[in-house]
Amino acid sequence: MARSAVTFFSWGYRGWGSSTKQFVRAADAVERTLGFRPPYFVDIRLRRSGRASGFVGYRFAYVAGQRRHKWMQSLGNMRIRRKTGPPIQIKNPKAASALLDLTLDCAKRRQRIIFFCQCKYPHERGRIMCHRAVVASLVLKEARRRGIKAEVVEWPGGSQRNPIDLQLTEAEAIKIKRGKASLDLGQDFPSPTLSALPWGSIARLKSAQDRFLVIVGAARHRNGGWFLPVIDKGDVSELSSLRRQSERERKAFGLTPRQV
Repeated sequence: MARSAVTFFSWGYRGWGSSTKQFVRAADAVERTLGFRPPYFVDIRLRRSGRASGFVGYRFAYVAGQRRHKWMQSLGNMRIRRKTGPPIQIKNPKAASALLDLTLDCAKRRQRIIFFCQCKYPHERGRIMCHRAVVASLVLKEARRRGIKAEVVEWPGGSQRNPIDLQLTEAEAIKIKRGKASLDLGQDFPSPTLSALPWGSIARLKSAQDRFLVIVGAARHRNGGWFLPVIDKGDVSELSSLRRQSERERKAFGLTPRQV
């Protein structure tokens, strides 16, 4: 029987600084729905400072629980301190071996790792923009060296599904068609299905007078409410075209799975 790949997730917390409790709750619910224990979080920043209040010092560890949180400063980007040289300089590349060991240890308990830093996306239009993309490469290289099947993907992972159907009021539909960049989900905690919706998914929006499609990002939280970022939109006849566009965008921002 073929051995399944061990999966670990990367994540950028930009925009979540005041919503750490909501993120942890969502991640926990998604993993439980998939048959896993709540995830283990690994902070790979060189410094635990910045403007995102929920990620300063030990604050996120207190929210997630210190028994499932680890700071691996050894995988931080020394460019932050040196201010010169290449844009990405991993402090200790060999520490990727320790991250893989931790991933394998968690997998024995049906628990998966989310390693994170601040940057919104790993890539920007095909170029590596975040050091977590390099850390992922180092861990995959180590997995290959050991003969271990592994996969890294940006949280919450997954691939395009059939369009999800969402009902809107006429006023909401008009706002989206006029360029509103977010699809409000309300204050209540969204279902695990919506929380785990892969970046680049397609939603079929329906109102009393209209039907159209939008490409959406992963669910987010701000100002007391949940929403789906709207990436682009099109007519109901443009499903195939939007799917191709979504896949191009996912690749350009480094959001597709990488495997060995």
